[in-house]
Amino acid sequence: MEPDFFREIGSRISHILISQDRSQQSLADDLNISKQVMHKIIKGSKAINAIELGSIARSLGVPVDTLIPSLSQMEPPVVAFGFMGEIACEKTKEEFERIRTAIDEMLFLKDLLDE
Repeated sequence: MEPDFFREIGSRISHILISQDRSQQSLADDLNISKQVMHKIIKGSKAINAIELGSIARSLGVPVDTLIPSLSQMEPPVVAFGFMGEIACEKTKEEFERIRTAIDEMLFLKDLLDE
């Protein structure tokens, strides 16, 4: 998962806490975690799993999908293919070129499907 995904979840948790006039500490207490861990979740620097997400949603009294951003709202990841070094074998060079072409074609098809 991308860090932006967890930052967005944290932002949604923070907005809900504000709307409910609750503190991070009260949510941390409900979840039996420290305020420091709660702060990391809110800032998006701690990845959370489905069980933790469910516990947070229950404590906030919201459906889990309220906390999860849709993939269309997220920045698409940048995919890069690179190789550092020198390839001496002609057959290996051809294989790398085939892989690069296949990746380019997959990304092109993905872009077509996303439109």
